[in-house]
Amino acid sequence: TMVPPLFKPLMQLNPFAPLIVAWRTLFLEGIVDWSAVGIAALAAVVSVAIGVLVFQRVQWKLAEAL
Repeated sequence: TMVPPLFKPLMQLNPFAPLIVAWRTLFLEGIVDWSAVGIAALAAVVSVAIGVLVFQRVQWKLAEAL
């Protein structure tokens, strides 16, 4: 990638970065980077799971606020 080495760890914290890299690889090289797609899918599953757990804990507060 064109990211300077100093910022690569910061880029890896971005959950969309593997998906963007996968699209870039597909368009420029014609190869699907399944590892990047898998990492993005895993990040999505983890985000949804955390969101569901948080929602279940604060659901009663949300109902009272509305």
